[in-house]
Amino acid sequence: MAVLQLGAQRRARTTRAGAGGSRAARYFSSTEARTLVGLVLATNLGFFIRLFHVALGQGFPLNDGGMFYVMADEVRQANYTLPWFTAYNGAEIPFAYPPLGFYVAALIADAGGVPLLEVFRFLPLALSVLCVPAFFLLAKSLLPSPRMVIVATLLFALAPRAFNWEIMGGGVTRSLGLLFALLALAAAVRLYRRPSLAGAALLAVPASLAVLSHPEMGWFLAFSIALLLAATGRSPRAVFYSALAGASVLVLTAPWWLTVLLRHGAEPILSASETSRLSPFAPLYFLLFDFTNEPLFPILAALGLIGLVSCLGERRYLLPAWLLLIFALDPRKAATLATIPLAMLSAHAIYGVLLPVLSKRLQPDEGRRPAAAAWRLEGALVVVTVAYALLSALVAVGEPDSPLTVLSRGERDAMAWARQETPPESRFLVVSGREQAAWTDARAEWFPALAQRRSVATVQGSEWLGTMTEARELSTDLQACADRTESCLGELAAAYGLGFTHVYVPQVREGRLAARERDCCALLRQSLLDSEAYRLVYDGTDAQIFAVAPPADAVVPREQESKQTMKAMVDR
Repeated sequence: MAVLQLGAQRRARTTRAGAGGSRAARYFSSTEARTLVGLVLATNLGFFIRLFHVALGQGFPLNDGGMFYVMADEVRQANYTLPWFTAYNGAEIPFAYPPLGFYVAALIADAGGVPLLEVFRFLPLALSVLCVPAFFLLAKSLLPSPRMVIVATLLFALAPRAFNWEIMGGGVTRSLGLLFALLALAAAVRLYRRPSLAGAALLAVPASLAVLSHPEMGWFLAFSIALLLAATGRSPRAVFYSALAGASVLVLTAPWWLTVLLRHGAEPILSASETSRLSPFAPLYFLLFDFTNEPLFPILAALGLIGLVSCLGERRYLLPAWLLLIFALDPRKAATLATIPLAMLSAHAIYGVLLPVLSKRLQPDEGRRPAAAAWRLEGALVVVTVAYALLSALVAVGEPDSPLTVLSRGERDAMAWARQETPPESRFLVVSGREQAAWTDARAEWFPALAQRRSVATVQGSEWLGTMTEARELSTDLQACADRTESCLGELAAAYGLGFTHVYVPQVREGRLAARERDCCALLRQSLLDSEAYRLVYDGTDAQIFAVAPPADAVVPREQESKQTMKAMVDR
């Protein structure tokens, strides 16, 4: 009897093991497993693309982030209390920017013993990669099929506009805000389908963190969640829990906004809000469908437009309405935020329009079409689309108007020289000749951070002082001098009442591999060299610095200049 019982137990264990193995096999061939594989693939492709562009940065953060770098360092110096002001660019700018990104960067630098510049180089990359699975959660809650979710996530991971501004140095705040906004939106959809107190809490926490990360994320979440509430959760319970979540956000973010209001009043926040560029004509940019920054054929824009028309025809209004609202209510950041509904609309185009049309053309008799042929057609279409999007994302850095630029090592050396060899009270005109907006002028933004000297025409920070309009006009007029003679600088000084002691001018030497960038300032440099009113005091590989009104008998140094000589020249 004991032998029979032992044999029965062994057979039972074998049966359970076999059943377990069958369950595992069934799982890994299931829809959930394929969806997970798609998510892993999208996240890894997103990581590869972002790392590729960051690695081209010559060991320095991409494009912007100079002001944020100073502010994060000031948080460390203040022992993690919120500073009253930032000393960026020698101005008393109210420390009113949502500070979570600065605290995260400072904590990583201190806890890990990592240089803060390295944190600004790689933290935006990591946060932007995390946005891919966060988008997946949102797409999973809004799209009707797992296949559409996977394709939408792949396209979001590879869309240049979804990551180019987020992996720059300033992505310390932008990527962090986008990450929490995506998580909050996914939580909102879940709340409206199953209203509960726990769901309201799951919405309030990421929404609060988004508000504390970036000044535009609160507004984006406000109108996006209102739209989701109208589309998916119009029950009294959903409205009640939405109001509860909103009140919780106000409470959780109060330590920041209440401190700012008590210290500085509402003026800095109201001044910064003027940069939103709200206009009744803003939605017209949406009609052009030219906002994805794709350097090759705009496949995401084309698919998104097809998906938009398809959704309207099927009376699926949520994604088209969301896309229009983004451009109407948040035009300043619309191109980046629009990639969220656009990627989902692109998946609609593939599965709702292209696949059915191609299937009918290639297999007119649908009743006899083998399933394998349908799989091959779907696979081919998705692979070609994703491969093309991957190629487009790789070459995005080569576009003339790409924001994925970097301050060269030679220019960083020039700014370090200015910090060491010029008096603290020096005031610089930083000429860059950039044809883009002042917000993408890496030279003007990083100069005050690296040189620790005043750049009189830098725009960053002026939005919190209420002087952004004047600052942008000055910056535009200064950069126009890049293709003119030194008399332009004198006219500029007279027009704006400027006082300056130095002029910083970049140069692209012949044979240098940098640059999609032309040598912007050759005429101005030669004019400064020929002028008796300026003296060359630094001649580096990528930049020259001129001092104003030097003594006539001064010796022109090439790479080095002593502090004593420099101070005498400025004082004179």
